[in-house]
Amino acid sequence: MGRKVKDRKGDKIGFLVAERIAGKNKAGKLMWECYCRACGNMCVKSGAQLSQNTLVSCGCMTGALTSSEKFKHGLAGKHEPLYHTWAAMKDKCYNPNYLNYKCYGGAGIRVCDEWLNDPEAFYNWAVEQEGPYLLRYSILKDFSPDNCYMGWERMLITLNKIYKASWEERRDNEEARLERKTSRI
Repeated sequence: MGRKVKDRKGDKIGFLVAERIAGKNKAGKLMWECYCRACGNMCVKSGAQLSQNTLVSCGCMTGALTSSEKFKHGLAGKHEPLYHTWAAMKDKCYNPNYLNYKCYGGAGIRVCDEWLNDPEAFYNWAVEQEGPYLLRYSILKDFSPDNCYMGWERMLITLNKIYKASWEERRDNEEARLERKTSRI
């Protein structure tokens, strides 16, 4: 009698999501076709690789964790997009030389205590999300798990088209929207 196969469909391992069985390798081990949420590519990984929980991505993030000797958290490699997202989020809020600082830190927007000095906390939150771009539900609120989500590029493009107005106009529109929403309650 053969061993029972563990159904991994839908399992999330790092940025990978197991989609379906892809067959067996030369050694007869089960292979899984996985979707990489970091880059959008499909890849094939063995069930053993998925079980070990050592994978981060399809390979697009190779080198991201190899810099752990240099950096305490191991996420600052040049191939780690989420580290750069985290660093850019902090720059927007705390670096007056940042291009759009006036729309973020200059307007009182901050990063929550949970993420401020802990890129791992941000990373752990982000890998559970569905897209590669950090977006906020409300432009008036801080960067925090309650107000942020990881969205897709087309959402970002759409938002950029919608928000071509000046930051002040966007803020006023958001305040008016929130006022209407609260007046209905």
